[in-house]
Amino acid sequence: MMTLQEHIQATMAFARLGIGWVLDIILHVGAHRTGSTSFQNMLRGTAPDLRKQGVAVWETKHTRDGRFAGLVCPKSQITDKTKSAAMKSTTHIQFELDRLDGDGVKTLVVSEENMLGQMRCNLAAHELYPDARFRLGRFSDVFGDRVSRVVLAVRSQDAVWRSALSYGLNAGLDLVAGTDFDALANAKRRWRHVVSDMSRAFGSTKLAVWKFEAFAGDADGQLAIVLGGKSPAKARLLQNQHHASPNAVALRKRAVERGLWNLAKTIPEFPAQWQPFNTTQLAGFQAAYAKDLDWLSRQPARELEYYGTKIEDKNGICIQSNPQENLHRGSFDDKRGQRMG
Repeated sequence: MMTLQEHIQATMAFARLGIGWVLDIILHVGAHRTGSTSFQNMLRGTAPDLRKQGVAVWETKHTRDGRFAGLVCPKSQITDKTKSAAMKSTTHIQFELDRLDGDGVKTLVVSEENMLGQMRCNLAAHELYPDARFRLGRFSDVFGDRVSRVVLAVRSQDAVWRSALSYGLNAGLDLVAGTDFDALANAKRRWRHVVSDMSRAFGSTKLAVWKFEAFAGDADGQLAIVLGGKSPAKARLLQNQHHASPNAVALRKRAVERGLWNLAKTIPEFPAQWQPFNTTQLAGFQAAYAKDLDWLSRQPARELEYYGTKIEDKNGICIQSNPQENLHRGSFDDKRGQRMG
């Protein structure tokens, strides 16, 4: 039986017959709980204007219609059935890309956080995106050298976990009841490890990372970062389409309804944000996040663009927070296209 890699190579070779690829692909891979749903809804609203400028969009309406079937499952859940689905998806994707090429589209933006991983898998593992390198590697194979840019938003881990737990509790996910808050707080895997996995999966492809806290609610700024410059279209927001975390009163009621009494005791009875972590754990999260942001700021901008503050130049283009030339330790290994710790 042909492997997925062999199938991808054969499909790409067939799709490319007689055609020189022009299409650039930009991947926005999340992360979860960093406003990705709002960003995708903005893309949906802005897509017609972007298309007039030669930019096509695939957001969750496209990626979750079966187009990525078999490609987003965890490594531990791969079966002959998922392999077959992945091959079919790959064939479909290649011909869709070829069609966009033929239509004169210059850039395709793909926004799907499940390329990076799934939040329920993060909660089960009590760490950030443990399979990121494998998952992203599959999409690197599928999209090939058309990928010109891979973009990620990062957020303080205590806020990510709190938001994910709130959403999961409200949605009735069983994983929430068994969450070990100490394990989450003491996990060794941080954002710099996720970004390093991105680098290893995509080699020399340019990476871009923005700090959620600096660009929350700034749809135009986020779109400009994703596109690598000033957006050719004004962001159009679709209202009331996001996964905001419910307040403490709603969460406490949900926990009681599900019989999660110990969890309910940790949730206040007044309207506020639920905070499942204690002050020591919060301090640890903040210290680790500061180290991650410092690491990002020291990466050479020719390989990774980091946007930690909202500063624009005279043309309205966001200015990177890391210098153009940087030889600090922690830069890419030029031979392998990998980041070093």
